[in-house]
Amino acid sequence: MKKRLVCLLIVLLLALSIGIPTITTAQIDDSIEITDVRGETINFNSPPDRIVSFMASNTEILFHLDLGDRVVGVDKYSNYPPEVNDIPKVGDAFNVNYEKIVSLDPDVIVITKANTNMISSLKEYDLKVVVTGGNNIDDVYSDIELLGKMCGIEEKAE
Repeated sequence: MKKRLVCLLIVLLLALSIGIPTITTAQIDDSIEITDVRGETINFNSPPDRIVSFMASNTEILFHLDLGDRVVGVDKYSNYPPEVNDIPKVGDAFNVNYEKIVSLDPDVIVITKANTNMISSLKEYDLKVVVTGGNNIDDVYSDIELLGKMCGIEEKAE
């Protein structure tokens, strides 16, 4: 009788173990892949924490998405919201301070199509560059979605 009870218990445990799903720990993957307006694919291992925004419209979008704490440098003409005035300026389209940009140790530089002449110089410093559009209202919406996706807040940007 005792032997039979032990066998029944073993069979019951085996049956239960087959029916219970295995619980595993999944590694969280924070990697992000975006395609900017040039059609370039840019990969990030995690959302960028240090952003240089080289256009007032990009700066305003980043602040509107509550990402102002990630902005470490801006162009000369970025002046809104008022908090931007406390962020280091890195020049304008005609006078870019590449050394200042590099010293800020950015994860990414966000520029517009109007500033694509900067790309080759920024890549010489091994910096990631994301290009936005910004020519019309549809481009602005696309830029908001692009920057939101880049920063891991895609739903908020939508």
